Amino acid sequence: MRAPRLALLAGLALLVVLLPACHSWTRATPLVEESFVEDLPSLKWIMRGSRLLVNGRWVLEPSTGKFTALPYETARALPNGGLRSLGRSFSWDGERVVRWTEQEFSYGPATSTLIGPVVLPSDPLRPHPTLFWVSPNDILLARFDPTTKEEPQCALFDTRVSQWRPVVNCPSGGTPSGTWIEPGPEGWLAITSSSEGVEYLRLTRHEVEKGQTDAPLDYTLFPTGSIQVQFSLDGRRIDLSTDCQLEEERPCLNADGEHWRLYSWLVPEQKLVLVREGLTHPVLPSPGGEWWAWLQRERVVCLAAPVSLEHERCFPLPEQAPR
Repeated sequence: MRAPRLALLAGLALLVVLLPACHSWTRATPLVEESFVEDLPSLKWIMRGSRLLVNGRWVLEPSTGKFTALPYETARALPNGGLRSLGRSFSWDGERVVRWTEQEFSYGPATSTLIGPVVLPSDPLRPHPTLFWVSPNDILLARFDPTTKEEPQCALFDTRVSQWRPVVNCPSGGTPSGTWIEPGPEGWLAITSSSEGVEYLRLTRHEVEKGQTDAPLDYTLFPTGSIQVQFSLDGRRIDLSTDCQLEEERPCLNADGEHWRLYSWLVPEQKLVLVREGLTHPVLPSPGGEWWAWLQRERVVCLAAPVSLEHERCFPLPEQAPR
């Protein structure tokens, strides 16, 4: 799956938030899919970097090359033969997951039975929800409508007491129509937003008690550019895999989807460094830095140590989910 398009954008909006009515969950139940469905090609490190989630469904153990399937659905088949996507977001360490539709959500350990469903507070002006973990116990709900200029509205769900509470402000990507939020350690967020056909990526901090505090990196991606974000476990490094030249004023002007670079934003130094260029695939470093992973084809995932990419180990995905 192509990552969002990016480039330089400034400003930080503090948003007024409303507190939805309280709801509570009533049952814990496994979510069993009616048919096996994969997401578009994608990679995501989970379980503190000890496992790699491939195409949204398969979990790879790097040391053995063994695949297992997630125990819950990632999409549902529709009567007309189409698919209904289910939103899903992992905690920054990949140990917890929250998954949702437009009306409800469930949450729990990344590779186990989920708690829920929990009914989402409704908002006719902002029908599209995004949920993500902002602490080990708190899930933030952001509702928006990308077709209007209505500002997002947010609330916090406390999993310890199963109740909603207000937040200081909504995480802001710089435009009203935020579409995706990827959490990192130490309050870091990667926020995707769009405006008039242009997509943006903002790397910022958001704390439960303080709200959004700063946004040291903003990028805009022109029509062909892509980027993947990976936070390190210690919060000192943010890796950016891209076909753009991030040190340039217009970083994605010559992006072609074929020549890839890996950058790192060094948090303590507030410095962007080029780690590797001349890559033929977008690589995703593990949070601890032991592995680089990439998709060689849609159904083949490869791993290698950063110092010896030529000694890759590649694994084709299973043909179907185990039963």
